Amino acid sequence: MAITQMSDLDLVPAARLRALAHIAQQAARRDAPARRAARALDAVAELTACDALSLYAWDPVARDHALVRGWGYAPADFPERGGGDLLADDGYQLARRNRWPLRLTDVRRRRPPLHRVLELARFGEGMTACLFTADGRYTGVVNLNVERDEPFDDGLLAVVALAVPALAEITDATGSLQEAAGLLPAGMPAVVLRPDGTAVALPHRASSPLLAPGGAALAAALRRAPAGPGTAAFLVAEPDGALTRVLVVRPADPSAGRALLVGAEPASVPLSRRELEVVTLLVDGATNPEIAERLVVSRHTVATHLAHILDRLGVATRGAAAARAVRDGLTLVEAA
Repeated sequence: MAITQMSDLDLVPAARLRALAHIAQQAARRDAPARRAARALDAVAELTACDALSLYAWDPVARDHALVRGWGYAPADFPERGGGDLLADDGYQLARRNRWPLRLTDVRRRRPPLHRVLELARFGEGMTACLFTADGRYTGVVNLNVERDEPFDDGLLAVVALAVPALAEITDATGSLQEAAGLLPAGMPAVVLRPDGTAVALPHRASSPLLAPGGAALAAALRRAPAGPGTAAFLVAEPDGALTRVLVVRPADPSAGRALLVGAEPASVPLSRRELEVVTLLVDGATNPEIAERLVVSRHTVATHLAHILDRLGVATRGAAAARAVRDGLTLVEAA
């Protein structure tokens, strides 16, 4: 008699498998993201029998969450764009670190307790799942709640975890050039930059002399673009001494052919030119003596600059200053 080895999926009820397959189908579609999200969330609702659900997409440029779709919550439960509150939530932070769905019942039982958690008392159970693509990029979060006082079973958590990569594709703001264009600030001039350095105009986006072929911004964009799908932000020092803010997006869509979306505009920054040079070296991991040697200044001068940087960025440590500089695109790239 042949022995058949059962996989984990063999133990999953058929209804859950159908919902999981439907979510994956929506991720594979190429129609409007809003329609894909609506159909996928219908499948999530079927899978979990939830009474309330919200899907947020991560904006890697604004460093914030934006509500894609949701229902069942009161207006005060989740603000339309409340990423700041979400980022400070200890339950969210735990789910993001563990990369596994987190149940409300587990949060309530946790010792020591999590103090900063948005716990809606009118619901008996809930779940938060942070969304990561197959290549590891964070793209958003799904929250859901049920009124019944009955914990979600471990099998359901496993199925939701299997659905995470598909949901992550739907919330991926860098999924295509068209979606990536929505990441740029309104009114920021932008072009599509091909690997050979050719710049192509974007519909409904102005261009700018800052994005001229052969200019400092496009040259820096080719050098500093992320190797894989994602974003990069930095400052370019133009030959005349002016500073240009540059945003680069590499879409995840293979049909983009390694093309980049590049936006550029005159920069207004909270740091002096010398402080930008110091914080750029700080991001590169340089010590105070190394910064002093590179900039041909004394160590005391470097320490003074660092004190000013910490004060102007509102942070307390070198590491926090480096993180803020990367987040806000305050690293300096000299014109080639």
